[in-house]
Amino acid sequence: MKKMLLVFSAGLICLGLMWGCSAKNKETKKSGDDSTLATKNKIKEETADSTTTGHSEEIASVKKDAGESDMSSGDSSKAKAEAVLEILSGYSDLQIEYARVWLAVMGENFIPYMSSPDFDFNLNVAKIKAGSPIDQYDQGSVSYPEDVTVLSGNMTVEGHVIYSSNHNGTITQYNVPSHWHIDEPYRSDEEYIRQITQKIVDERHIVEIPAGDPALVRQLIEVMVIH
Repeated sequence: MKKMLLVFSAGLICLGLMWGCSAKNKETKKSGDDSTLATKNKIKEETADSTTTGHSEEIASVKKDAGESDMSSGDSSKAKAEAVLEILSGYSDLQIEYARVWLAVMGENFIPYMSSPDFDFNLNVAKIKAGSPIDQYDQGSVSYPEDVTVLSGNMTVEGHVIYSSNHNGTITQYNVPSHWHIDEPYRSDEEYIRQITQKIVDERHIVEIPAGDPALVRQLIEVMVIH
């Protein structure tokens, strides 16, 4: 009987030890799982923080570069504007306008005349009032609908420009011929004269006027004659 009790007690002890080992293993596994999960979460958070920081630094870098670029561009534009002001200081807005219009429409064709001993170039400026006939030599001409400015050289071959300023960097140009080559019997035909001059009014067009080379603008102003 005692022998049986000893065997039964030994069995209970073994069962207790086995249960204890199993519970400890479960706790160890759970602890390991929790540790692994915490490590994964930590890595994930660190990666997210790193990515966010990287984008922030990239955006800041782009903004900085853009700011420096804008500043550089602004400084360059400011320097150019100051250079133009210095070259054209002392001249009126109208003088500058006349020279710029000539350069925009006629180009630099005046330069050879200025350097030639056989020519004496001047940029002549005259005004024509609204209501004046476009063809002042023949009867029946349509009139200018607005005040216009006439720019011309000393000779017909040097060309001319007839325009009205729109005060927004553009002009309205009238393509009026320098010579009215009208033979008889058309010169006496008032309806014909009306038609060809009306066409000039109908075909007037807008021309953009850039700032141009300030040195050439000044060169033209220096030979300008305002009538």
